[in-house]
Amino acid sequence: MGLYDQAIDSLLRIGITRIDNFTFSDRNEVENYEKALEQSLLNARVRATKMAEALGLKIANVISISEQSSGRSAPMEMDSIRLRGVKASSYQPDEMSTQARVHVVFSLID
Repeated sequence: MGLYDQAIDSLLRIGITRIDNFTFSDRNEVENYEKALEQSLLNARVRATKMAEALGLKIANVISISEQSSGRSAPMEMDSIRLRGVKASSYQPDEMSTQARVHVVFSLID
């Protein structure tokens, strides 16, 4: 049983039935965001290539790139969780989602 599970089980044993403003965070937030950002840029190129090919064109150069996300992974908040009768295993410890959004403009050639 992990630390997260142990903490929740301990809270349940002492009678805690409600937790407000519970926040998950990611200790590798910057590294994970940079990986997500890089993957977003690669995905933008792949998608642009497929769209251009559908029109009989090719992508040429990048005209502009802008980051559309905050630059950090947002922590997931769980407000007013009612823990009565809930087992710790019903939560997903060690699972975070990091997203990055970009806007890339490519030039096209025939």
